[in-house]
Amino acid sequence: MMEERLGNEVLKSLFQYSDDGFIVVDRNGIVLEINEQYASYFSKSRDEIIGHPIEETISTTSMYDVMENGLIDSREDVYLQPYSGEDLRHENEMQLVEDIRIPALRFCVYDEDRRLLGAAAQMKFPDRAEEVSRKYREAELDYYKESYQDNVFSKSGFENMLGNDIKVVRVRKMGMKAAQSDFPVLITGETGTGKEVMAKSIHLAGSRRDKPFVAINCGAIPENLLESELFGYESGAFTGAKKGGKPGKFEQADGGTIFLDEIGDMPLHMQVKLLRVLQEGEIDRVGGTHPMPVDVRVLSATRRNLVQMMAEGTFREDLFYRLAVVNLQTVPLRECPRDILLHCFHHLTRLNRQYRTQISLSESAKYCLLHHTWPGNIRELQNVISSAYAMCEGELIEPENLPQRIAQLAPWSISSGGASAGQTGPGTGGESGKDGDDLSLKEKLNNYERILIREALDAGNGNMAAAARRLKIERSLLYKKMEKLGMK
Repeated sequence: MMEERLGNEVLKSLFQYSDDGFIVVDRNGIVLEINEQYASYFSKSRDEIIGHPIEETISTTSMYDVMENGLIDSREDVYLQPYSGEDLRHENEMQLVEDIRIPALRFCVYDEDRRLLGAAAQMKFPDRAEEVSRKYREAELDYYKESYQDNVFSKSGFENMLGNDIKVVRVRKMGMKAAQSDFPVLITGETGTGKEVMAKSIHLAGSRRDKPFVAINCGAIPENLLESELFGYESGAFTGAKKGGKPGKFEQADGGTIFLDEIGDMPLHMQVKLLRVLQEGEIDRVGGTHPMPVDVRVLSATRRNLVQMMAEGTFREDLFYRLAVVNLQTVPLRECPRDILLHCFHHLTRLNRQYRTQISLSESAKYCLLHHTWPGNIRELQNVISSAYAMCEGELIEPENLPQRIAQLAPWSISSGGASAGQTGPGTGGESGKDGDDLSLKEKLNNYERILIREALDAGNGNMAAAARRLKIERSLLYKKMEKLGMK
């Protein structure tokens, strides 16, 4: 009894979860069972099919021939043609309008005495398998899209924009204010100063935060492909075009934000097309015949001098004023010397957390980092710290772990080429024009004291009282020392 019940449950589960179609008829052709997958092909429910002759549902049925000939393994491709009687003619009456060729397995069912009980059929639906595969692919794509957006959102935002320098604080506040509207924003600044981080932060702080953020580097895409990447293309638009066409970045960003990085590298003919999109709020796919409306907020960035480019005729003036309704300029790291160690500690902390280590910076390494001019800005700093972390043998990064151009800035001889204290960055208070070996003891002590004070200030986020407590001196004395050392 238990085995019979188990067998029945297995059959029910097979009928319910299989992608194949199943149908069972008695010896008179009356449908005893059909699963939902099969019934759905006829826009009928199971209840409308079960208990009725099979030919009322499948006009081309061969089940009678199977039973008449006693077949137990009839495998062939059959034509599935839904019944189209007057009683079924209503809106959405059936999903099939043409005959469909489907692989089928049909067989007779007998009792123990070889008396015919009926017949059954299993139908293989190739399009159903393709549909399931397509749904899995779409689900996987959605997963990666969501993961990408989560990754973008978790690693960006104004709260993650480091910097205590007054210039950085001012730009950050301007970005927060710009996020409260939908005006186009042009972000200018040197390479490595966080222009894309600013763009993502504006998006996240605005009303479109739950919509797509789509970025494209206008200087990294070949000129002949840029139009199709931005605006998409229709099927057959050009040799190699995907069947069905492809949406462009503007379509992907519909409802959200598009970030046009390195907009200064966009060729003139594309500037004209972009200007029209900004003016009309619609795009034309390559090979398309009808414009498509899009609702996007445009953020752009460049390292180039667009004002000079306009004067030279290489950037359109009307496009500039469309893009630069709000203009933000990021700050080079060399203009924020007090933020240098802040960025170093932040990146080093991330590496220690990732690899479960406790590596730190030596005082001499800090001195070198503070006196470098950082032409590559924060991006260069992160690469330098990552390299030094990888090369460090103990738990302390020393100047010899740093690139030679930075290691040679140490105030004492630590590198093969000697150490030049004259290559100091602006605002660091270094002694100029002397090699490390030429510095007096007092000068070396002053440099070392500057490092300790800067470290205390960074640890206290610029708070003088906190820095004084860390150094275990009176705040008035700290002021005097900073004035003496040229740090105010």
